[in-house]
Amino acid sequence: MGNQADLVGVGQRAFDAIPAAFGAGKIAMVEDGFYPFAQAKAVNKQFRWAYAAVPKGPKARTAFSSTDGFAIWKGTKNPDAAWELVKYLSGTEFQLYLTQITGYFPSRTSATAGWKKALTDKYPELADANLDVIPQSLNQGYPSERTLFKKDAEYRQIVTPALQKVFLIGGAPASSFKDVAAQVTAKMRG
Repeated sequence: MGNQADLVGVGQRAFDAIPAAFGAGKIAMVEDGFYPFAQAKAVNKQFRWAYAAVPKGPKARTAFSSTDGFAIWKGTKNPDAAWELVKYLSGTEFQLYLTQITGYFPSRTSATAGWKKALTDKYPELADANLDVIPQSLNQGYPSERTLFKKDAEYRQIVTPALQKVFLIGGAPASSFKDVAAQVTAKMRG
């Protein structure tokens, strides 16, 4: 059994192998995450390629979609500074910076305005790669995140309205998530 660093290395090599095999012409299609810089680098302008929407299956069109998030450790000795850092990391400026260095789609709608330009500035060939499929899929609502709770549907009935009240509608303080956490915990134990 290898150590954790060995396992991470194996995972990274497998992750790197997908765009490399596509770029080398060993596979014709990839159903994978959205990694435009890795794909552009692997293809290296050898042929034209593009993203396509996930096809609709027998019941629905669905795809896993996630992005990095940031959190504050409950026991932090500097909660005010930690909160300022999380606000910056989650803000438009840093989200656009992440896009410029990774190519990933921003986690905030407010940062999407400069997203496509950031990609095509670094890899001009991405202008022909149908990048619009990513925001279109989000607007159509079929990407979703992982199921995280045993009673995930019940969890979502509690958490989704709470998130909307804080982030979309407004009027609810972030501190309201303490009550939401208690409700979720009770639901999971019940």
